[in-house]
Amino acid sequence: MSEDRRLPTQTVAMATYLLCTGGAYTVSELATRLALTPRGTRLLLEKISTVVPVVDEHEDDRRGAVWRLIPEYDER
Repeated sequence: MSEDRRLPTQTVAMATYLLCTGGAYTVSELATRLALTPRGTRLLLEKISTVVPVVDEHEDDRRGAVWRLIPEYDER
């Protein structure tokens, strides 16, 4: 299946994989990588964060807020 014909579930899986394997991305960076709009990417990340322990953190003024997996997350 070509990139422009990716299923929504494939896009969610790719975003989740990128974050869970140690990636840290701004909304803009991830939008480019997933071929989505920044608004769509932010909505996607907010939905993912309800089931996967990811959070947006302000890293520095040059890069802005970065989404990443919460380190050493304990579900208890």
